[in-house]
Amino acid sequence: MRVALLRHGRTGWNAAGRLQGRTDIPLSDDERDRLATLALPPGWRDADILSSPLSRARETAEILVQAPVATDPALIELNLGAWEGKRGVDLLADPASGYRHVEAWGWDGRPPGGETPRELLTDRTGAGRFERRYADRLSYQHHARSPCQDPWLAFRQPHALSHQA
Repeated sequence: MRVALLRHGRTGWNAAGRLQGRTDIPLSDDERDRLATLALPPGWRDADILSSPLSRARETAEILVQAPVATDPALIELNLGAWEGKRGVDLLADPASGYRHVEAWGWDGRPPGGETPRELLTDRTGAGRFERRYADRLSYQHHARSPCQDPWLAFRQPHALSHQA
């Protein structure tokens, strides 16, 4: 079975450069209209869909598949703690904030009052919890183990999808 990862559509906080994390910010009206013109690629349209419970993720999925989708809290975004709602550019300008671009965090970078990427994976998916919960619907290989034969299909942004005919 293949697994597709799709990032949620744009929100007002995305447009303003604000960090969202677990804060439940809805899609912008313009983004809802744009998503309505897109569809999953052929071969993926009958797939089981599982979403984060955050409205921006759930609504992105529901618009694309034109049906309700299942949600799971294990898919919720990283807790960005005190940084949520703040603009990355402002945090970078304040050395006391401790903020760095996410690429520089590594597995143990922690926002004040938030969680590390390692904790996110350990608490939600560690020790096979996520895999056991969805064993009947999910089979995958981690990208780092098999980069050439990996069944993951990742769409970083919804614009990677095909336009509806």
